[in-house]
Amino acid sequence: MSIGEIIGDAVRYPLSDPKKLITFGIILVIATLYSNFITPGAANIPLALILIVIALIDFVFIFGYEIRILRATLAGLYELPEFDDPLDMFVDGLKAVVVSIIYAIPLSVIIGLLFYGLVIAPVGLSNLSIYNSGSMIFIGIFALIVILIALVIYPLTLMSLANMVYNNSKIEAAFKFSEIFNKLSNIGWGNFLVWYVVTGIIYLILGLIGLFIISFFSLIHLKIVGGLLYPLIVTSFMGIFLYRSVTLFYMSGDYKTGDHGYLECDNCRGYYELQDGESPEDFNECECGGKLLYTRK
Repeated sequence: MSIGEIIGDAVRYPLSDPKKLITFGIILVIATLYSNFITPGAANIPLALILIVIALIDFVFIFGYEIRILRATLAGLYELPEFDDPLDMFVDGLKAVVVSIIYAIPLSVIIGLLFYGLVIAPVGLSNLSIYNSGSMIFIGIFALIVILIALVIYPLTLMSLANMVYNNSKIEAAFKFSEIFNKLSNIGWGNFLVWYVVTGIIYLILGLIGLFIISFFSLIHLKIVGGLLYPLIVTSFMGIFLYRSVTLFYMSGDYKTGDHGYLECDNCRGYYELQDGESPEDFNECECGGKLLYTRK
């Protein structure tokens, strides 16, 4: 698939089942309850702690569903995955959380060292102030470097999750760096950069739409409505779009190496190896009337 085909498919994918899009949005709304309904104050501390715990558990389910999107896309499915088997989804989410935390560790260490080297050492902790032009310059340089490092690590984290799911959801596959980099090399680093930039632009546009929604409802004194609509519609669309795009790009390397995958019938168990120029979307059903499932191995 070309970059344009990948992005086009990823944009259409969240709308393939509006009910599941909204269901995913509801899960995201639950994760934001503490920020929408809790105001500062000692009286709210017990409720705030409860909602924070709920949000943390909910985030695991969010990761779990995004892993299901990776798996469904790798399987050649064109519909959004179901929300059944919550325990399985929670386990998938935990794996994604573990991978994300491990990838974040070196970033956190680098951030700490940079903050000390670029801000604390030259300026001094006691001199840090927004009114101190010298400290603000160093803080600006520090922030810019951190953003650049995060922009490099984040897509690699996404690709590592795709590689994990591709290898039967084994966590260790997320850290097979030679395998991941070979995959990206086969696709082409130039294509990777183009895909990342285009995906980032789409993501930014969606974020701006969400910001407009929040601002609009804030102006008409319905801030809570905007705060609920943003995760319900915009964030859910963004998450589904991103993970669909990541997986399709990850799979595009197999087409370049001649590994196009197979279509297997869920009824007669017959299979067909895709040829050059063919994609799972070119086939509707098996000759026996069964549903065709895409598999990589």
